[in-house]
Amino acid sequence: VAPKAGASLNPRVFTPEQVPFEVGERMVISLNWGALAAGDVRLEVREGLGFQGRNTYKIWGNVLSSPLVDAIYHVDNTIESYVDKQWLLPYKFLLHMVETHQLKETKAVFDHKLNKVNYWSKRISKKWGDDVQDRVDTSLPLARDMFSALYYARVLDYKMGEVREVPIYENRQNIVASLLPVANEMVRTKAGAFQCWKMAVTVKIDNVLKPSGDMFLWFSDDWKKYIVKFDAKLKIGSLVGELTSVRERL
Repeated sequence: VAPKAGASLNPRVFTPEQVPFEVGERMVISLNWGALAAGDVRLEVREGLGFQGRNTYKIWGNVLSSPLVDAIYHVDNTIESYVDKQWLLPYKFLLHMVETHQLKETKAVFDHKLNKVNYWSKRISKKWGDDVQDRVDTSLPLARDMFSALYYARVLDYKMGEVREVPIYENRQNIVASLLPVANEMVRTKAGAFQCWKMAVTVKIDNVLKPSGDMFLWFSDDWKKYIVKFDAKLKIGSLVGELTSVRERL
């Protein structure tokens, strides 16, 4: 039985035919920092746990640095987001970080009826100090975590020059990510050739536009809207990701 929706909970309902991903989907994205092979991202859709009588997807991801980058800074981070199959809203977000200078666990549990997030994290770090956070934050209505927002963006329809906005909660911050289609172009990767929407991505934090450098995201211009490529300008160079393999289902 679905929980009663409060005044703030009025999510759009998606049928399975409207959701471009399904259990068993897997994407592998190679990362390059300039000319340096930086590592790989693996993204999977798995069967999730039930929450308050609702069925979920378990959106799972792992970022693993390459041996070359390990010599500078090691990263092995795993992300999980449990997302309602009909509403595509997250119930629980988990982040497990194993890095050169820190070990960290993060959990965020969403209460969409009250627009609240129960946030907890624990960091162990000789460089930055140990830290524990345990609090309740206010979120925007129908907020997603950063990870599930990427999958929600795949469900949206796009038109040239027409902005789509996605509210996001990220560690106390209320973010609105804007995706603006600026081109429709062919992108060739190891996974194949894809006609893509090129999206310019900008963010507002607490309603203030936050410059984050140029960031572009390419979704395949088909029903699947695979994450084909991204390009994020950093303080030093750019981080570019390209799809190297994709599996539609098990």
